[in-house]
Amino acid sequence: MCCFVSRPHFWYPIRTREERESHHRFRFEDSRTGRVLEETIEVHFLELPKYNTNVIELANATAIESWVYLLRHAQDYSAEELRTLFPSAEYRSVINTVEEIQMKTEYRELYDSRQKAKLDEAWRLAEAEKKGRQEGEAIGRVKTYQELLGDPVTSDEELLQMTSEQLTSTITDLQTRLRKRNA
Repeated sequence: MCCFVSRPHFWYPIRTREERESHHRFRFEDSRTGRVLEETIEVHFLELPKYNTNVIELANATAIESWVYLLRHAQDYSAEELRTLFPSAEYRSVINTVEEIQMKTEYRELYDSRQKAKLDEAWRLAEAEKKGRQEGEAIGRVKTYQELLGDPVTSDEELLQMTSEQLTSTITDLQTRLRKRNA
């Protein structure tokens, strides 16, 4: 385990004497006199990977082992399953918070999927609009070339039934005829 203590302008690591220790408690102490402020703030560090309690051992686990199991595995259970595993009142607040987070996650996923559907639909509409403009321009070019050549002008209904490849081919043919005529 390694934690850092602040000194003016630099940090240095402090290593524990007993590497197997998994729960560390720090209190305020005057470094010159050694006097400890009792009943004030304590900082507890738990090395979570060192706790390997499994669900079967929970019934006989210490309070710290139970809390660590809850912290490490809450995402693996529904709120109801957690209430069954941890029926004591002291876990209720945490389980309620886990439930809220899970619900917010579900709502977020629902919101995200709705937003994605809206974006997909907007993209489809933009692409359809773009295709419509291109087809409209192609139809306009066909009619213009037909008028220049003195050909009968094809109706919009007939031109709309043509594929974009057919329209492109018709335009190419009409352009070729117009060039030959002007040459």
